[in-house]
Amino acid sequence: MWLIIAALGAIAPISPHILVIGQPAAIVHRALQGALLRLTAPGCQQVFDDFIGRNGLSLANTIASTGKSPSNLLGDLYFADGDETVQCRTDEGLAMFTALGSHVVHVCTKRFGRLAAKPDRAEMLVIHELLHTLGLGERPPTSAYITSVVTRRCLGSTIDLDR
Repeated sequence: MWLIIAALGAIAPISPHILVIGQPAAIVHRALQGALLRLTAPGCQQVFDDFIGRNGLSLANTIASTGKSPSNLLGDLYFADGDETVQCRTDEGLAMFTALGSHVVHVCTKRFGRLAAKPDRAEMLVIHELLHTLGLGERPPTSAYITSVVTRRCLGSTIDLDR
């Protein structure tokens, strides 16, 4: 169980898989919950047929081989504070990143925090990073292209999220 340690001024993560604290943790949590809901829509799940992983298989086949749903795989990921990483310190356009096949998504909390007013965009980035954890590389395709496909598939085929 996560404790809140008020005497030290520290706030524990709101989920054991969200290793970010404070306001950024709430934004990550909201984006994660929205992405999980979006991934239940068949139209959004088509994004896994749109890309081939480094293993030469579609990401849909990669998911099928795990015996888990996309939502379960997303729920298995850890979202860690990446502010001290070289990537977050040097790339002003970066809000999140991961490595191929990793179960850890690093969050550049200051930049990701700016997405509080753009929850749809934050959710698209979470799904984008899920694709990388499943084996999708970049260059090619570009990061912008991946996000555009995710947005086309998942933003248009969503359950009403009261937005």
